[in-house]
Amino acid sequence: MQSVRARMDAPLETVVVFDCETDRIFDRRKLRQSKTEDEERLLQIADMECTIAGALVLRVNDAILLRPPEEILERHAAELTCWRDVCPAGERPFESLLRAFDEATLIVGFNQLDFDMPLMRKYYRGLGSAQRYLQHRLKCVDILANMRCQLDTWVSLANMLSMNRMASKSGSGVNAVTLWNQVQMGTATEAREARDELHEYCTNDVKLTAHLALLHEPRLTADGRVRASNALFGIASALAAARRAADISLHVLECSRTDECSGSQPTGRVRA
Repeated sequence: MQSVRARMDAPLETVVVFDCETDRIFDRRKLRQSKTEDEERLLQIADMECTIAGALVLRVNDAILLRPPEEILERHAAELTCWRDVCPAGERPFESLLRAFDEATLIVGFNQLDFDMPLMRKYYRGLGSAQRYLQHRLKCVDILANMRCQLDTWVSLANMLSMNRMASKSGSGVNAVTLWNQVQMGTATEAREARDELHEYCTNDVKLTAHLALLHEPRLTADGRVRASNALFGIASALAAARRAADISLHVLECSRTDECSGSQPTGRVRA
């Protein structure tokens, strides 16, 4: 019980949930005709630009994660929005998002390992950018990738929301491209309205993704007969695993520095 209380009183940890929109969509015909679809997909992503990246920065611990997702998102999440064409003077686009990634314990998304992170790769600049990018990827909890690995099937975000009786998506990637074109080429009024709508769409996707990752037992079927444990893609389990990994690393480091620990195994004790 002592270790449980310690976790409840643990310092807050940072989790970033994010999503990106682009200025174009995939050419499905080329993907189907390609002999190496993964290579063609990466080539197409390299030609895309991120138009807006939306994120929620959560500050949580075990006690907070026991609360309903709606309460967590309302009381313990801060919104972060980055535009390709709007950034502080002297700062590169999306740099504030990358700084949030630096500080995060986890980076959560839906298909971010195969899409959002490769898309963002071009915005990592300067000395150490390759290492920084890899460090960020290693923090990722990808809901789609984890489900695809376990279930051997591709489940869309829309389907996951439906199965879990959540609000539906407010648009699509195609709509996001259309809105961006209006931002760039419409009248001042049209551009402002399109930007507001694109922001709302992107932010809504981020909130829905975060809600999914905060569920304790997400449904995997519409009737709810099959549910996943939080360990499949949940924030609570991923944070616990990260803490355990850090504890083991610290234990190994301590053992390497002291003769009396030589050859001993991790005790399983969770450090406060």
